[in-house]
Amino acid sequence: MTENDKVRALLGLAFDAELPRGVAISAEVVRARHRRRRAVTSSVAAAGAVAIAVSALLVPGILAGGSHKAGSSSAAAPSAFAVVTTAPLADKVIIDGDVVQASGRVVKVPGKPARFCAPVPQAAIGYVPGHEPPPAWCDLGVDLVGVDLTRLSQLRTKAGATEGQAFLRGTFHANVLHVSVQSEPRWLADDGYVDVNPTQCPMPAAGWQVVPSGSNPSDAIIRTMEAFRSAHPGQIVSDAVARPNAHALYMVVAVVDLAVARAALHEVPGQLCLLQSRYTPAQIAAARSPIEAGMWKGNGDLGEGVFGVGQGTGVDGQSRLQVDAMMVTAKISGWKASAPAGLVDVRAWLLPTLADAPLPPLPSPRAGVTQPPTASAKPRQSPGAE
Repeated sequence: MTENDKVRALLGLAFDAELPRGVAISAEVVRARHRRRRAVTSSVAAAGAVAIAVSALLVPGILAGGSHKAGSSSAAAPSAFAVVTTAPLADKVIIDGDVVQASGRVVKVPGKPARFCAPVPQAAIGYVPGHEPPPAWCDLGVDLVGVDLTRLSQLRTKAGATEGQAFLRGTFHANVLHVSVQSEPRWLADDGYVDVNPTQCPMPAAGWQVVPSGSNPSDAIIRTMEAFRSAHPGQIVSDAVARPNAHALYMVVAVVDLAVARAALHEVPGQLCLLQSRYTPAQIAAARSPIEAGMWKGNGDLGEGVFGVGQGTGVDGQSRLQVDAMMVTAKISGWKASAPAGLVDVRAWLLPTLADAPLPPLPSPRAGVTQPPTASAKPRQSPGAE
């Protein structure tokens, strides 16, 4: 199986076109990005789901299901995939003196320090080669000291401004990152998280029904769920497509009143599984309200650096509020602590680490794509440093 075939298998059979030329998309990157910020929606919007998933590979900051993104007034359907639980260290509040790391865009414009930009969702706009606008400064990010602009991947300069991609590690102080390690972009390895598959939803006696990879629930199941949603407003708290393996799926629906749902719906193992929701709609709304109030507004108002919040589904089939933030602040930590246990999952961009911790892996090269020269990751004190 070629790397392209692996990517298509991960994105689903609906993705049936050549991958963009000149862009290094590997199965490893798909897993890392796709599993971390689940954006593929239920079969009601399957076609748009693939477009969102592919855009997420090309533009940092993929939209989560049922999400509200900074600068967006619309909400997507609930995510069909699992929200990832962060490692304990990732929940740490970032303070001055902490060593942090991330991969992302670096930009240097005239009259301003070099800037490391948070992966805020961006519109994927195509330009005729040579007619792209100059690199733009970003307000949601951190200033940089010690970055070598000449070593950036995908380096681009126009009208005196320079941008590129990099993995950076360094010491955080007063919203400035003092770079000690620089390399081409690195992404956290796939941690082996599985898609939604609650233990309360047993495998049928005859085994899972085999379906083509990338399939979606049947129209009959979708119509049944929509009819129930209309007849019983507010009963469905979350719904998701469970994928116990690459060739099986079933619907998982968490509801306010399990007795009401079971009386109206025909629960069939391997097709539809009903769960008692752990959280009420009121609890979810109460947890979400202060987070949305603290979002980055895109007009210089950074808020708490939150650039996305969406309602998804955990591997247990229960609702999760996934919060995308530049880093964990004291307020964000407080919002999570005040919410019901397990409801809020914070996905920070700048993550705390140790100065001598092993580096995350480099993306796997894809056949037919020329990779930029690999540069060793080491402390930088070079003539090109900013």
